[in-house]
Parts: sequence; C-alpha cells; structure tokens
Amino acid sequence: MRYVAVALGFLGIAAVLGTVLLSVGAAHRQLATVYIVVGLLGGIVLLVLGFFYKIAPMLAWTARYGDRPASGDWPTVAQTFSARVAAVQLGLMTLGVTLLAAGIAAGSLHLTRCAAVLFAAGVALFLSQIVRITLGDPSR
Repeated sequence: MRYVAVALGFLGIAAVLGTVLLSVGAAHRQLATVYIVVGLLGGIVLLVLGFFYKIAPMLAWTARYGDRPASGDWPTVAQTFSARVAAVQLGLMTLGVTLLAAGIAAGSLHLTRCAAVLFAAGVALFLSQIVRITLGDPSR
C-alpha cells in the first residue's frame, strides 16, 4: 500500500497545483504541464500500480495453485513477485516524477531527460514483475 500512499501524496500536490493554476490562468504552460505530470504520472499511475500489486498476484496465484491441496509446497501470494524490486520501482518512479516536475518547472532539459530515464527504469522493473507474476517462478 506504499504505492497508494505515495500516489495520494502526489494527488494532494496536484490538487494544490490545480487550484494555483486556476487562479493564475492557463497562460503558465510550465505550471500546467507540472500539474498534469504530478497528477497523472505521480497520482493516477502509481495508484493503479499499487492496486495492481494487491490484485494481480492473488489472481495469478489462484489460477495457478488454487486447485492444489493446501499441504503442498506452493509459494505464497507474496512470493509470486519480488517485494524488493517493487520497492526499488516505487523509489525510481517517485524520484522520476519529482525530478520531472522540477525539471519542467525550472525549464531544465537535462534534468527532465534524466527524470524520464528514471521513470522509464521503473516501468522496466514493473514489466519484469508482470512477467514474473504471469509466468511464475521458474525454480518451482
């Protein structure tokens, strides 16, 4: 649920930015872009990922091991994905969104590109988690 907590923080920031944007007008394109980045990438995307990590492993585990006897040596739902990878992914994506917003606000192309790479690395880790959840642990 750390994803959801971080996402709610970003959504709170987006709510404040939206209010500020309404008061200053739409002429501030950088502020409007920061608002969208924080609200969409930081809020909505991380919120969806947080719920994905709660729902998808359970569904995959049920489909794979649900009809087997309870006394077997089957992995738990939590073992269907790596909690360490998920934590690193959250860190990369949070840092990516934060630096992306800062880079856009400051007009720094270099910082914006570096932040986008961080966020993309988080997406790559997420894709690896999807593969692990879908295909299962090859050692089992």
